[in-house]
Amino acid sequence: MNPIPFQQTIDLYLRRWNPTLRPSTILSKRGLLKHFTAYLRDHYPEVQSFSQLQRQPHIDGWLEHILYMKPASRNGAIRTLRLFFEDLIHWQWVDAPPAGLLDDQDLAPEEVYLPRPLPPDLDQAVQKAFIETDTFAAMGLLLLRYTGMRIGEMIDLSLNAMENAEPDVFTLRVPIGKTRSERLIPIDARTVALIQRIMAQRGCRRKGGVPAPFAHYLMVSFFGHHMEQQNYSAAIKQLTAHLGSTEHIYCHRLRHYAEFRIMPSSLPVAA
Repeated sequence: MNPIPFQQTIDLYLRRWNPTLRPSTILSKRGLLKHFTAYLRDHYPEVQSFSQLQRQPHIDGWLEHILYMKPASRNGAIRTLRLFFEDLIHWQWVDAPPAGLLDDQDLAPEEVYLPRPLPPDLDQAVQKAFIETDTFAAMGLLLLRYTGMRIGEMIDLSLNAMENAEPDVFTLRVPIGKTRSERLIPIDARTVALIQRIMAQRGCRRKGGVPAPFAHYLMVSFFGHHMEQQNYSAAIKQLTAHLGSTEHIYCHRLRHYAEFRIMPSSLPVAA
């Protein structure tokens, strides 16, 4: 069989998505499509184009072929291939397959996993440790806890991320991250006070001000450096070590908590 028709379509498809998807996503799609076409070449060499595909035997055979995968990985492969088919159909490409080759019934139930929230008492103790320490890293970790952002989103916040559209109504513009899109999240008075405090102390110990490469970031340390994820990971271990908890306390667990009690903040609002 000549594999060129498959490869040409895949290459054109990935080039079309390349401007809007991460390189790792493109690589993952390429790997899945390579796996699928290799299966076709091995089992159905007479298939020369995606337009020749049929549910039985081609797709049913492939679904059986990938039963060895864990449900989440298998579902990911099915969704990727399904999107590939749907895009070819929507774009009206000549070698587009018939519609409906894959559907939701092909997906297997998955185990839902989220990081366990900190127990309420420990959650309160962790917040207290951040507030009392009042270092720049502690304020960043407290901002994670108050907003539910991802660590990468918090690190990349712009200096003007906090917006005041209406009197006493504040939002935070979260930069493009894992979701591949910006989003606005409402913030309460304690979060506003925290952000104002961060801005007031941002890079204040550096005579020359914040260096130009970091000037647009909100999260710049007392010395004008843009702190990275490893800085916060090290800080959370140091700031919570005295609690003596057997729980594994790390940044991502600050996004998940068992109840919505608001701990009174002692942070003053910057003038």
